[in-house]
This record gives sequence, structure tokens and C-alpha cells, in this order.
Amino acid sequence: DQIKKERSIVLAEIKARRDEIINLGMDIMRQTIYKKHPYRLQNLGTERALLNINRLGLLNFYKTMCIPQNTYITVVGDMGCNKIFDSLSKYFNKFNGSHLVPEINITEPMQQEQREKEKKKQGEQALVMIGFPTISANDPHRYTFDVLTAILSDLGSRLIMNIREKRGLAYYVGSFFREGFDPGM
Repeated sequence: DQIKKERSIVLAEIKARRDEIINLGMDIMRQTIYKKHPYRLQNLGTERALLNINRLGLLNFYKTMCIPQNTYITVVGDMGCNKIFDSLSKYFNKFNGSHLVPEINITEPMQQEQREKEKKKQGEQALVMIGFPTISANDPHRYTFDVLTAILSDLGSRLIMNIREKRGLAYYVGSFFREGFDPGM
């Protein structure tokens, strides 16, 4: 059964993700920063959710989501785009869909106090992450964050030179910026 096969693959990926300290830390960071927003969720899902997936649920999802109103087609390369679109329209015109996907608008509540989360894990590595909500991908300051991230994460940056090379306090020090349509982290 194809569903069981794919389920076992994804379950193994979830387990492997928990075994890697950086991935575990990112998951905990997202859950700590976001209390309501879907950004808090692991994109692979949870064991519980995967175990509840069945053929009927997949068919209902397909009928709801895979409809003409939700379809995007991109053609790239040295080819006759109009000819390709004409050809594809023969197949996509067979779609029979009448549902529009409801727009999901979840606003993350304003953080009122510092949030901390600790997770004990066996091993020789330790991980400290400091995060905060940032701006959305549409914010005009987005590129400022991109430059700041590059400056703080470059292997020759003052941050790394001071903390890693000079003081020997960490193997890696860096920064990342995860933007989305809603403010990221």
C-alpha cells in the first residue's frame, strides 16, 4: 500500500529530525515563539497526524485543494509557451472543482513576557538559540535583515572571530531570518 510506504518514510524523517540537535532546537524555537500561528508546526507533521491519514481523507483533500482556482502553471525554457499552455489546458479543463480554499488568517497574539524552553538531551553537544518575531517578507526592511544575517553568519565575521576563534566558546555562532507572509522569526 503506497500510503503505508510513504507514512513509514515520513515517520523515519520525523524521528531523524528529533535526533539532530539543530533541527530539534529549531522545532522548539518555533513552538516557543508562536503560540497560535501555523509557523509553530513542523512541516513534516506529527506521528499522530500521520497515523490518522487514510485513503478517504486524502481523496477529500485532493477534491478540495486540487481545483482549477488553486492551480498555477509555470513554463520555463526555450519553447513555445502558447503551444504548451494550449496543450495543458486540454488536461486542466477536465478539472471539476467548485470549492475555493478558505483564506486562513491567524494573528499571533502579542508576546507579553519573555518565553524560555529547555530540553535535556544526551550527548556532547549543546545548543543555545535566541529568537524573536521579525518582519514579514513584504516589509521594505526585509533586505536589511538579509544583509544583517549575512554579516552575522559569515565565517570571518567579528561575531564568529570573537566568540569562536578568540574565546573558544562555541563551534558555531550565526544568524538566520525566516520570513513569511506573516512576520517570521
